[in-house]
Amino acid sequence: MEIINIIIDSVDDILIFNLIESRFPSRYLHYKNKISKEFINEFIKEIVNLNHFILSLDNLDYDTSLKTINKLKIISETFFVQFFPEEIIDKFRISDGGYLFFHIDSNLAHIPWEILYDGKSFLGDKFRIGRSIDGTWREKAKLDKSKLKVLILVNPTMDLEEAEEEGTILFETLNTEISNDLLEIQMYAGNRITKFKFLSEIQNYDIVHYAGHVVYNEQYPEGGILLTNNEVLSSKEIEKLPNTPYLVFLNACRSAVKESNIGLANAFLKAGVPNYIGTNWNIPDSYKTVEFAINFYRHLFDEKSIGDAIFEARKYARETHELHELIWASYSLHGNPITKIFRYPERRSFEAIRTDWNLKKVFNEYPTFIAVPYKNFTLNKNKFYLLIEAFKHFILSINAIIIETYNKFNLKLTDLFEEEVFPKDSFYEKLVNKEDFSDIKLNELVQYCYLCAKRLNLLNIQIQIMPIIKSFLLHKDDIEKMLDLVEELNISKENNTHNKNLELSNEEIETFIVSFQYLLENLFIDFSIISKINFFYNNGIHFPSILFKGEKEKPFHVLPIFKEDIQLKKFLEENIGSVCIIYMDFYLSLKNYIEYEPISKKFIFKVQL
Repeated sequence: MEIINIIIDSVDDILIFNLIESRFPSRYLHYKNKISKEFINEFIKEIVNLNHFILSLDNLDYDTSLKTINKLKIISETFFVQFFPEEIIDKFRISDGGYLFFHIDSNLAHIPWEILYDGKSFLGDKFRIGRSIDGTWREKAKLDKSKLKVLILVNPTMDLEEAEEEGTILFETLNTEISNDLLEIQMYAGNRITKFKFLSEIQNYDIVHYAGHVVYNEQYPEGGILLTNNEVLSSKEIEKLPNTPYLVFLNACRSAVKESNIGLANAFLKAGVPNYIGTNWNIPDSYKTVEFAINFYRHLFDEKSIGDAIFEARKYARETHELHELIWASYSLHGNPITKIFRYPERRSFEAIRTDWNLKKVFNEYPTFIAVPYKNFTLNKNKFYLLIEAFKHFILSINAIIIETYNKFNLKLTDLFEEEVFPKDSFYEKLVNKEDFSDIKLNELVQYCYLCAKRLNLLNIQIQIMPIIKSFLLHKDDIEKMLDLVEELNISKENNTHNKNLELSNEEIETFIVSFQYLLENLFIDFSIISKINFFYNNGIHFPSILFKGEKEKPFHVLPIFKEDIQLKKFLEENIGSVCIIYMDFYLSLKNYIEYEPISKKFIFKVQL
C-alpha cells in the first residue's frame, strides 16, 4: 500500500511542501504555495459552524442531508485546491489510497485533513491519515509483550451517561473478544478519577482510553482534562509524565486541537506518547461515538495498524450513520498511521487461535440471520434446533456467494460437464441456467457449489472473495458430513426433537450438540471473511438500505453521495428489493436464495433447508 509523507512548513503566508513518496526518503519533491492564516481560520470556522448546525438538529430529511453534505464538499474542495500546490492535488486525485503522514508546524495543526475533498472523495475516505506537529512525534520502541494492559477511564464528572456506557461496553467487548492471556483490562468510572489517580495510573498501562470532558479557557489555554470535583489536569502537567502509554484515546469534544493551539495532543506527544487519538470539534454524547471507539479497537486487536483501525471505524460510520453526520471525520490520529500495536504470539496452535478469535464475534459481525440463532442457542443450549438453523443459514450464504460469483463471470455449468461424468437424470442437469432453487435441497446445492468453486479455483480469478472459495474446497467434506448428520437426525424446530426412530439417549444428543457446535465454530473461524462482507436489503440509491450485521438491522448507505461508482449505482438500481452483498468493490445479488420482508423483518430462504 502506498506510503506518502508530506512535510509542510510555514513562514508567514508562504507554505513550503516536501513530498516523500515512501517510508524512507527515496523520492523528495519540493513545492511552494501562498495562503493566509485568515483564509485557513475562516475555513475551520465554516466547518465548525456546519458541525454545530448538524448537532443542533435531531433529524434531517434526505434532501436537507444532501444539501448539507454538498455544502461540506464545496467548502472542503475550495480549501483543498487553494491550500495545496497543483502537483500534490494531482497526486491525491490519482491515488488509490494508502497511508498519508503529515509533518506540520503548529500554525497548521488545527486543519482537519480527513475532511478535505479532492473533487472525487474526502481524504479520510481514501487515506489512513496521521500527523506530527512541530516534530513532537517520536517513534517509540515497539511493544514486545505477550500481554497488553488497557486502562479505561470514563465519566469522572458523572454527567455523561453515554460515556459511562461507553466504558462498560468497551470493557465487556474486549474481555469477550480477546483472550485474557493477551489482554489485561482495568476500568475506573465516576468520582474515583482524581488528578493524582489519573497521572499515576496511566503510567502502568500500554493503552489508555478516556471518555469525558476536556476544557479550553483563559486559565487553561492549552487545554486540560476535567476530572472529579472539577479538578483540571493541564497540558503542562501531562508533559511531565515520566512514563507514558503507547496509545492514548481521548473520546471527548475538541480533544485533538483548539484553533491554532494543539493543546492536549501536543502535551501527550511531548511526554512521549507516540500515538494519540482525539477529536477536531464537538461530538454528540451518543452511542454512535461509542460505536466508533468499539470498531476502532476491534480492528486494532485484529492485528491492524492504528491507521487501518481508524480507517475501518471511519468507513463503518460513513456507511451506517446519517449522510450529514460528521462523526466519521471528527477523529484524528497524531502519530504514524502504519504503526501496529498488537500482534498475536507466533506459533499459536489451532486451539489458541480459536480462543483468541472468540466466537462471540459472530454476534456482532456476522449476518443477522446467522448471528441471532447462534446467540440464542448459546443462551439456551437446550434449543439445539437453533444451532442447526445457524449452520444451515451459514452454509446457504457461502453457497450463494460462490455460485453467484460463478455466474457473475458468465461461466456455465455445462463447461464442467465436459470434465465430469454425471447421470443424465441427475439434479445437476436441472440446475443448468436455473434461476430458482426453491425445489433444490441444501445438500444438493453444496454439490453444485463445489463444481463452481473448483472451476473458479482452477481459473485462479483474482477476486476479493477468493478466501471463501478456498475455504469451501478445504471444508467441503466436513460440510457434507454435517449436513448428512442433520438430515439423519431430522431435528424439528417446532418441538426441538430429533428423529425418534434413532432412539438416541439424552447423553448421545448432548454429545452431538457439543461436537456439532465445535465443528460449526471451526467453520466460523476459517470463513471469518464473512464478518467483513456486508449483507443488506437494497433500497436503491435514494434511501438507506438495511444492513444485516450482528443482532440488529441497521441503516446502511451502500453508495454514499460522496462516492462516484457508475457500475455500483447501476447494480443497486437493477436489484432494488433484493438481499445483496458488498465487499470492497465486489457485489452480488442473492435474490435467488434469500428474501427479506422489511415490514415483518423476516427472512425467507428459497432453498430447502
